[in-house]
Amino acid sequence: MRLYASLDWTDALRLLFTAILLAVLKQMTGQGSRQATPTDTTAQHTRTLVFDLTELSDPVVLTQYYATTYSTDHNLYIRGRYMYQGNNDGGLRIIDVADPKKPKEVGYLTEVGLAWGTYPFFKKDVVAVSTSTGLFLARLQSR
Repeated sequence: MRLYASLDWTDALRLLFTAILLAVLKQMTGQGSRQATPTDTTAQHTRTLVFDLTELSDPVVLTQYYATTYSTDHNLYIRGRYMYQGNNDGGLRIIDVADPKKPKEVGYLTEVGLAWGTYPFFKKDVVAVSTSTGLFLARLQSR
């Protein structure tokens, strides 16, 4: 077995911060985890809500991003200008959120099975994607 990456303290702190942020959002909404997640598939296309958390006591919805896919997105992580989503049947979706009011899909990895977890915090912009068929390592390349 070959080890391709390992977590350092910075990566571990990012994971911890993400968990704390999700817990804060859940507490602020007073709802269960399903309602507190940033997505909803009751509309036909996958919907992602973008929040301005400048004031944690008063979060503001900046916009709603509707994807081209119909499957549930989850485990969203932001690194730099990109948001990485595990998107069940839609695979890995990469959304440019440099302008948070106008998110735009800039990349994807499909045909890998049901994508669940993503982890974009490795060196050299490598993204790990856990799926129903295994673990994939990917990198967004410019066109």
